[in-house]
Amino acid sequence: MTDITSPSHRHTSAARGEQVKVLLVEDSCDYAELVCDMLEESAPELSVTTRSGIADAQAALSGEKFDCVIMDLGLPDARGLTGMRRLVACAPENPVVVLTGRDDDVIGLEAVKEGAQDYLVKARTDGDLLARAISYAIERKSVALELARHADQVQAFAERQRDFVASASHELRTPLTSIMGYLELVLDDPDADPQESRGHVEVAYRNSQRLLALVEDLLTVNGLDTGNLPLTPAAVDGREILAPAADLAQGLCALAGVSFEYEPLAAGVIVQADAARTTKVLENLLGNAVKFTPPDGSVHLRAQARDGRLEIEVGDTGIGIPANDIPHIFERFFRSPDAVRKAVPGTGLGLSIAKSLIEAQSGGITVASRPGEGTTFTVSLPLTLEQSWPGSS
Repeated sequence: MTDITSPSHRHTSAARGEQVKVLLVEDSCDYAELVCDMLEESAPELSVTTRSGIADAQAALSGEKFDCVIMDLGLPDARGLTGMRRLVACAPENPVVVLTGRDDDVIGLEAVKEGAQDYLVKARTDGDLLARAISYAIERKSVALELARHADQVQAFAERQRDFVASASHELRTPLTSIMGYLELVLDDPDADPQESRGHVEVAYRNSQRLLALVEDLLTVNGLDTGNLPLTPAAVDGREILAPAADLAQGLCALAGVSFEYEPLAAGVIVQADAARTTKVLENLLGNAVKFTPPDGSVHLRAQARDGRLEIEVGDTGIGIPANDIPHIFERFFRSPDAVRKAVPGTGLGLSIAKSLIEAQSGGITVASRPGEGTTFTVSLPLTLEQSWPGSS
Protein backbone atom coordinates (compact mmCIF):
# COMPACT_ATOMS: atom_id res chain seq x y z
CA MET A 1 0.00 0.00 0.00
CA THR A 2 1.34 3.37 -1.01
CA ASP A 3 0.58 6.39 1.16
CA ILE A 4 1.80 9.78 -0.02
CA THR A 5 0.25 12.78 1.72
CA SER A 6 0.90 16.34 0.66
CA PRO A 7 1.35 18.99 3.39
CA SER A 8 -1.87 19.85 5.23
CA HIS A 9 -3.21 23.35 4.72
CA ARG A 10 -6.46 25.07 5.62
CA HIS A 11 -8.86 25.41 2.73
CA THR A 12 -9.22 29.08 1.82
CA SER A 13 -12.79 28.81 0.55
CA ALA A 14 -15.13 30.72 2.84
CA ALA A 15 -17.92 28.39 1.76
CA ARG A 16 -16.19 25.41 3.36
CA GLY A 17 -13.88 26.88 5.95
CA GLU A 18 -12.09 23.57 6.42
CA GLN A 19 -9.43 21.35 4.90
CA VAL A 20 -10.34 19.64 1.63
CA LYS A 21 -9.29 16.01 1.73
CA VAL A 22 -8.74 14.11 -1.50
CA LEU A 23 -8.23 10.38 -1.91
CA LEU A 24 -6.12 9.49 -4.97
CA VAL A 25 -6.40 5.84 -6.08
CA GLU A 26 -3.44 5.20 -8.38
CA ASP A 27 -1.18 2.13 -8.63
CA SER A 28 1.74 4.02 -10.22
CA CYS A 29 3.90 5.58 -7.48
CA ASP A 30 5.51 7.92 -10.00
CA TYR A 31 2.19 9.26 -11.29
CA ALA A 32 0.79 9.53 -7.75
CA GLU A 33 3.80 11.67 -6.76
CA LEU A 34 3.32 13.78 -9.89
CA VAL A 35 -0.34 14.42 -9.03
CA CYS A 36 0.57 15.38 -5.46
CA ASP A 37 3.25 17.77 -6.72
CA MET A 38 0.90 19.34 -9.27
CA LEU A 39 -1.86 19.86 -6.71
CA GLU A 40 0.54 21.19 -4.09
CA GLU A 41 1.57 23.87 -6.55
CA SER A 42 -1.87 24.63 -8.01
CA ALA A 43 -4.09 24.08 -4.96
CA PRO A 44 -2.08 23.98 -1.72
CA GLU A 45 -5.31 23.94 0.28
CA LEU A 46 -5.87 20.31 -0.76
CA SER A 47 -4.62 17.39 1.34
CA VAL A 48 -4.04 14.34 -0.86
CA THR A 49 -3.85 10.77 0.43
CA THR A 50 -3.05 7.97 -2.01
CA ARG A 51 -3.97 4.32 -2.18
CA SER A 52 -2.74 1.86 -4.79
CA GLY A 53 -5.83 -0.30 -5.27
CA ILE A 54 -9.59 -0.53 -4.84
CA ALA A 55 -9.47 -2.71 -1.72
CA ASP A 56 -7.14 -0.25 0.04
CA ALA A 57 -9.30 2.66 -1.10
CA GLN A 58 -12.45 1.01 0.26
CA ALA A 59 -10.72 0.51 3.60
CA ALA A 60 -9.68 4.17 3.66
CA LEU A 61 -13.19 5.37 2.84
CA SER A 62 -14.71 3.22 5.56
CA GLY A 63 -12.46 4.73 8.21
CA GLU A 64 -12.10 8.35 7.12
CA LYS A 65 -14.16 11.00 5.38
CA PHE A 66 -12.85 12.42 2.11
CA ASP A 67 -14.24 15.33 0.12
CA CYS A 68 -13.37 13.87 -3.27
CA VAL A 69 -11.98 10.68 -4.82
CA ILE A 70 -9.68 10.68 -7.87
CA MET A 71 -9.18 7.24 -9.32
CA ASP A 72 -7.36 5.59 -12.19
CA LEU A 73 -9.50 3.28 -14.30
CA GLY A 74 -6.55 0.95 -14.92
CA LEU A 75 -6.01 -0.51 -11.44
CA PRO A 76 -4.62 -4.04 -10.97
CA ASP A 77 -7.46 -5.28 -8.72
CA ALA A 78 -10.34 -3.75 -10.73
CA ARG A 79 -10.06 -2.85 -14.39
CA GLY A 80 -12.25 -0.30 -16.12
CA LEU A 81 -15.51 0.81 -14.56
CA THR A 82 -15.71 -2.17 -12.19
CA GLY A 83 -13.50 -0.49 -9.62
CA MET A 84 -15.35 2.79 -9.87
CA ARG A 85 -18.67 1.03 -9.28
CA ARG A 86 -17.23 -0.60 -6.17
CA LEU A 87 -16.04 2.75 -4.81
CA VAL A 88 -19.33 4.48 -5.59
CA ALA A 89 -21.20 1.67 -3.82
CA CYS A 90 -18.84 1.93 -0.86
CA ALA A 91 -19.16 5.71 -0.48
CA PRO A 92 -22.15 6.92 -2.53
CA GLU A 93 -21.94 10.49 -1.19
CA ASN A 94 -18.34 11.00 -2.31
CA PRO A 95 -17.75 12.85 -5.59
CA VAL A 96 -15.52 10.91 -8.00
CA VAL A 97 -13.18 12.09 -10.76
CA VAL A 98 -11.79 9.32 -12.97
CA LEU A 99 -8.43 9.30 -14.73
CA THR A 100 -7.93 7.36 -17.92
CA GLY A 101 -4.73 6.68 -19.81
CA ARG A 102 -6.55 6.65 -23.12
CA ASP A 103 -7.92 9.65 -24.98
CA ASP A 104 -11.33 7.98 -25.07
CA ASP A 105 -14.43 10.07 -24.49
CA VAL A 106 -16.67 6.99 -24.68
CA ILE A 107 -15.33 5.40 -21.50
CA GLY A 108 -15.18 8.80 -19.79
CA LEU A 109 -18.82 9.55 -20.55
CA GLU A 110 -19.75 6.03 -19.48
CA ALA A 111 -18.02 6.67 -16.16
CA VAL A 112 -20.08 9.84 -15.68
CA LYS A 113 -23.26 7.91 -16.43
CA GLU A 114 -22.23 5.32 -13.83
CA GLY A 115 -21.81 7.93 -11.08
CA ALA A 116 -18.57 9.86 -11.64
CA GLN A 117 -18.73 13.64 -11.63
CA ASP A 118 -15.95 14.15 -14.20
CA TYR A 119 -13.20 12.40 -16.14
CA LEU A 120 -9.72 13.47 -17.24
CA VAL A 121 -7.15 12.06 -19.66
CA LYS A 122 -3.80 11.66 -17.87
CA ALA A 123 -1.71 12.93 -20.77
CA ARG A 124 -3.74 16.15 -20.95
CA THR A 125 -4.00 16.84 -17.21
CA ASP A 126 -2.13 19.52 -15.30
CA GLY A 127 -2.47 20.84 -11.75
CA ASP A 128 -4.87 23.65 -12.56
CA LEU A 129 -7.15 21.40 -14.59
CA LEU A 130 -7.15 18.74 -11.88
CA ALA A 131 -7.86 21.29 -9.13
CA ARG A 132 -10.80 22.69 -11.10
CA ALA A 133 -12.12 19.19 -11.73
CA ILE A 134 -12.02 18.45 -7.99
CA SER A 135 -13.77 21.71 -7.14
CA TYR A 136 -16.48 21.21 -9.75
CA ALA A 137 -16.94 17.56 -8.74
CA ILE A 138 -17.56 18.56 -5.13
CA GLU A 139 -20.05 21.22 -6.20
CA ARG A 140 -21.88 18.91 -8.62
CA LYS A 141 -22.13 16.12 -6.08
CA SER A 142 -23.42 18.52 -3.44
CA VAL A 143 -26.12 19.75 -5.83
CA ALA A 144 -27.01 16.20 -6.87
CA LEU A 145 -27.38 15.08 -3.25
CA GLU A 146 -29.51 18.10 -2.41
CA LEU A 147 -31.74 17.45 -5.42
CA ALA A 148 -32.05 13.79 -4.39
CA ARG A 149 -33.05 14.81 -0.88
CA HIS A 150 -35.68 17.19 -2.25
CA ALA A 151 -36.94 14.47 -4.58
CA ASP A 152 -37.29 12.09 -1.64
CA GLN A 153 -39.18 14.74 0.32
CA VAL A 154 -41.50 15.41 -2.62
CA GLN A 155 -42.09 11.69 -3.06
CA ALA A 156 -42.82 11.22 0.64
CA PHE A 157 -45.19 14.21 0.59
CA ALA A 158 -46.98 12.84 -2.49
CA GLU A 159 -47.39 9.46 -0.81
CA ARG A 160 -48.77 11.09 2.34
CA GLN A 161 -51.19 13.11 0.23
CA ARG A 162 -52.38 9.98 -1.59
CA ASP A 163 -52.85 8.15 1.70
CA PHE A 164 -54.65 11.16 3.15
CA VAL A 165 -57.05 11.46 0.22
CA ALA A 166 -57.76 7.72 0.24
CA SER A 167 -58.38 7.65 3.98
CA ALA A 168 -60.47 10.83 3.94
CA SER A 169 -62.57 9.51 1.06
CA HIS A 170 -63.24 6.29 2.95
CA GLU A 171 -64.12 8.10 6.17
CA LEU A 172 -66.46 10.50 4.35
CA ARG A 173 -68.14 7.75 2.35
CA THR A 174 -69.11 5.65 5.37
CA PRO A 175 -71.44 8.12 7.16
CA LEU A 176 -72.66 9.55 3.85
CA THR A 177 -73.71 6.09 2.65
CA SER A 178 -75.53 5.50 5.92
CA ILE A 179 -77.35 8.84 5.71
CA MET A 180 -78.46 8.17 2.15
CA GLY A 181 -79.56 4.63 2.98
CA TYR A 182 -81.77 5.59 5.92
CA LEU A 183 -83.27 8.57 4.14
CA GLU A 184 -84.11 6.37 1.16
CA LEU A 185 -85.98 4.04 3.51
CA VAL A 186 -88.12 6.97 4.67
CA LEU A 187 -88.70 8.30 1.15
CA ASP A 188 -89.52 4.91 -0.36
CA ASP A 189 -92.26 4.18 2.18
CA PRO A 190 -94.21 7.35 2.98
CA ASP A 191 -96.87 5.24 4.75
CA ALA A 192 -94.41 3.62 7.13
CA ASP A 193 -94.93 3.71 10.87
CA PRO A 194 -93.99 7.23 12.06
CA GLN A 195 -91.96 5.85 14.96
CA GLU A 196 -89.96 3.65 12.60
CA SER A 197 -89.39 6.56 10.21
CA ARG A 198 -88.29 8.73 13.13
CA GLY A 199 -85.75 6.08 14.08
CA HIS A 200 -84.33 6.13 10.53
CA VAL A 201 -84.10 9.94 10.58
CA GLU A 202 -82.36 9.88 13.96
CA VAL A 203 -79.73 7.48 12.63
CA ALA A 204 -79.22 9.74 9.59
CA TYR A 205 -78.92 12.74 11.91
CA ARG A 206 -76.28 11.04 14.06
CA ASN A 207 -74.30 10.17 10.97
CA SER A 208 -74.60 13.74 9.68
CA GLN A 209 -73.11 14.91 12.99
CA ARG A 210 -70.27 12.43 12.51
CA LEU A 211 -69.80 13.71 8.97
CA LEU A 212 -69.72 17.33 10.16
CA ALA A 213 -67.14 16.48 12.83
CA LEU A 214 -64.98 14.78 10.22
CA VAL A 215 -65.20 17.75 7.87
CA GLU A 216 -64.20 20.06 10.72
CA ASP A 217 -61.24 17.82 11.49
CA LEU A 218 -60.20 17.81 7.84
CA LEU A 219 -60.39 21.60 7.72
CA THR A 220 -58.25 21.76 10.86
CA VAL A 221 -55.69 19.40 9.34
CA ASN A 222 -55.58 21.51 6.18
CA GLY A 223 -55.14 24.66 8.24
CA LEU A 224 -52.26 23.10 10.15
CA ASP A 225 -50.58 21.95 6.93
CA THR A 226 -50.91 25.30 5.19
CA GLY A 227 -50.19 27.45 8.22
CA ASN A 228 -53.62 29.08 7.89
CA LEU A 229 -55.07 27.84 11.17
CA PRO A 230 -55.34 30.86 13.47
CA LEU A 231 -53.71 30.23 16.85
CA THR A 232 -53.74 33.05 19.38
CA PRO A 233 -51.66 32.07 22.42
CA ALA A 234 -52.16 34.51 25.28
CA ALA A 235 -51.74 34.65 29.02
CA VAL A 236 -54.76 32.77 30.41
CA ASP A 237 -55.68 31.31 33.78
CA GLY A 238 -55.26 27.55 33.53
CA ARG A 239 -58.66 27.03 35.13
CA GLU A 240 -60.31 28.64 32.08
CA ILE A 241 -58.86 25.84 29.95
CA LEU A 242 -59.58 22.96 32.32
CA ALA A 243 -63.06 23.81 33.63
CA PRO A 244 -65.01 23.61 30.31
CA ALA A 245 -63.34 20.30 29.46
CA ALA A 246 -64.15 18.98 32.94
CA ASP A 247 -67.82 19.97 32.55
CA LEU A 248 -68.07 18.05 29.27
CA ALA A 249 -66.31 15.00 30.71
CA GLN A 250 -68.65 14.98 33.71
CA GLY A 251 -71.65 14.59 31.41
CA LEU A 252 -69.99 11.98 29.17
CA CYS A 253 -68.94 9.90 32.16
CA ALA A 254 -72.43 10.02 33.67
CA LEU A 255 -73.95 8.72 30.42
CA ALA A 256 -71.33 5.96 30.14
CA GLY A 257 -71.52 4.83 33.77
CA VAL A 258 -67.92 5.84 34.39
CA SER A 259 -66.74 7.78 37.43
CA PHE A 260 -64.96 11.08 36.88
CA GLU A 261 -62.29 12.57 39.12
CA TYR A 262 -61.36 16.21 38.64
CA GLU A 263 -58.78 18.05 40.69
CA PRO A 264 -59.27 21.79 40.06
CA LEU A 265 -56.12 23.76 39.42
CA ALA A 266 -54.98 26.25 42.04
CA ALA A 267 -55.78 29.88 41.36
CA GLY A 268 -53.24 32.11 39.68
CA VAL A 269 -51.53 29.57 37.42
CA ILE A 270 -51.20 31.54 34.19
CA VAL A 271 -50.38 29.60 31.06
CA GLN A 272 -49.37 30.83 27.61
CA ALA A 273 -51.88 29.15 25.30
CA ASP A 274 -54.78 29.44 22.89
CA ALA A 275 -57.52 28.69 25.42
CA ALA A 276 -60.22 27.53 22.99
CA ARG A 277 -57.93 25.24 20.97
CA THR A 278 -56.34 23.76 24.08
CA THR A 279 -59.72 23.09 25.70
CA LYS A 280 -60.75 21.33 22.49
CA VAL A 281 -57.66 19.11 22.76
CA LEU A 282 -58.54 18.19 26.36
CA GLU A 283 -62.14 17.47 25.36
CA ASN A 284 -60.87 15.12 22.65
CA LEU A 285 -58.59 13.30 25.09
CA LEU A 286 -61.35 13.02 27.70
CA GLY A 287 -63.83 11.83 25.07
CA ASN A 288 -61.39 9.10 24.03
CA ALA A 289 -60.86 8.14 27.67
CA VAL A 290 -64.61 7.67 28.17
CA LYS A 291 -65.00 5.71 24.92
CA PHE A 292 -62.28 3.24 25.84
CA THR A 293 -63.24 2.81 29.50
CA PRO A 294 -65.86 0.16 30.38
CA PRO A 295 -68.71 0.91 32.84
CA ASP A 296 -67.63 1.15 36.47
CA GLY A 297 -64.19 2.33 35.34
CA SER A 298 -62.82 5.80 36.01
CA VAL A 299 -61.47 8.83 34.14
CA HIS A 300 -59.48 11.63 35.73
CA LEU A 301 -58.33 15.14 34.86
CA ARG A 302 -55.67 16.86 36.94
CA ALA A 303 -53.01 19.51 36.45
CA GLN A 304 -50.04 21.05 38.21
CA ALA A 305 -47.45 23.74 37.56
CA ARG A 306 -43.91 22.40 37.54
CA ASP A 307 -40.56 23.59 36.16
CA GLY A 308 -42.06 26.53 34.28
CA ARG A 309 -44.78 24.47 32.61
CA LEU A 310 -48.36 23.45 33.22
CA GLU A 311 -48.70 19.67 33.06
CA ILE A 312 -52.22 18.43 32.42
CA GLU A 313 -52.95 14.74 32.90
CA VAL A 314 -55.89 12.89 31.34
CA GLY A 315 -56.05 9.29 32.50
CA ASP A 316 -58.40 6.33 32.54
CA THR A 317 -58.71 2.74 33.71
CA GLY A 318 -59.78 1.57 30.28
CA ILE A 319 -58.62 -1.11 27.87
CA GLY A 320 -55.21 0.48 27.29
CA ILE A 321 -53.17 0.67 24.10
CA PRO A 322 -51.07 -2.25 22.80
CA ALA A 323 -47.33 -1.50 22.91
CA ASN A 324 -46.94 -1.91 19.13
CA ASP A 325 -49.64 0.74 18.52
CA ILE A 326 -48.05 3.42 20.73
CA PRO A 327 -45.57 4.69 18.07
CA HIS A 328 -48.45 5.23 15.62
CA ILE A 329 -51.27 6.73 17.66
CA PHE A 330 -50.43 10.31 16.65
CA GLU A 331 -50.41 9.45 12.93
CA ARG A 332 -53.29 10.66 10.81
CA PHE A 333 -56.13 8.20 10.35
CA PHE A 334 -54.44 5.61 12.53
CA ARG A 335 -56.92 3.54 14.46
CA SER A 336 -55.94 0.69 16.72
CA PRO A 337 -57.08 -2.71 15.44
CA ASP A 338 -58.75 -3.19 18.84
CA ALA A 339 -60.83 -0.04 18.30
CA VAL A 340 -61.80 -1.12 14.79
CA ARG A 341 -62.65 -4.64 15.95
CA LYS A 342 -64.85 -3.33 18.79
CA ALA A 343 -66.48 -0.76 16.46
CA VAL A 344 -65.49 2.19 18.65
CA PRO A 345 -66.46 5.33 16.69
CA GLY A 346 -63.72 7.69 15.57
CA THR A 347 -61.90 9.12 12.55
CA GLY A 348 -58.28 8.61 13.57
CA LEU A 349 -57.58 12.34 13.27
CA GLY A 350 -58.15 13.56 16.83
CA LEU A 351 -54.79 12.65 18.33
CA SER A 352 -52.88 13.85 15.28
CA ILE A 353 -54.64 17.22 15.50
CA ALA A 354 -54.12 17.37 19.28
CA LYS A 355 -50.38 16.81 18.91
CA SER A 356 -50.04 19.44 16.18
CA LEU A 357 -52.06 22.04 18.11
CA ILE A 358 -50.11 21.56 21.33
CA GLU A 359 -46.71 21.58 19.62
CA ALA A 360 -47.69 24.73 17.71
CA GLN A 361 -47.96 26.40 21.15
CA SER A 362 -44.45 25.31 22.22
CA GLY A 363 -46.01 22.47 24.16
CA GLY A 364 -45.76 18.71 24.15
CA ILE A 365 -47.96 15.66 24.53
CA THR A 366 -46.94 12.18 25.69
CA VAL A 367 -48.72 8.92 26.38
CA ALA A 368 -48.20 6.01 28.76
CA SER A 369 -50.39 2.92 28.62
CA ARG A 370 -50.71 -0.69 29.74
CA PRO A 371 -53.20 -3.00 28.02
CA GLY A 372 -55.98 -3.89 30.42
CA GLU A 373 -54.96 -1.24 32.95
CA GLY A 374 -55.52 2.12 31.26
CA THR A 375 -53.93 5.06 29.50
CA THR A 376 -52.59 8.43 30.58
CA PHE A 377 -51.95 11.39 28.27
CA THR A 378 -49.87 14.29 29.57
CA VAL A 379 -50.11 17.71 27.93
CA SER A 380 -47.42 20.24 28.75
CA LEU A 381 -47.68 23.97 28.06
CA PRO A 382 -45.40 26.89 28.97
CA LEU A 383 -46.34 29.15 31.83
CA THR A 384 -46.08 32.89 31.31
CA LEU A 385 -42.56 34.28 31.55
CA GLU A 386 -43.11 35.85 34.98
CA GLN A 387 -44.16 32.53 36.51
CA SER A 388 -41.21 30.75 34.91
CA TRP A 389 -38.69 32.82 36.87
CA PRO A 390 -37.05 30.96 39.75
CA GLY A 391 -38.69 31.85 43.03
CA SER A 392 -41.76 33.40 41.43
CA SER A 393 -45.14 32.66 42.96
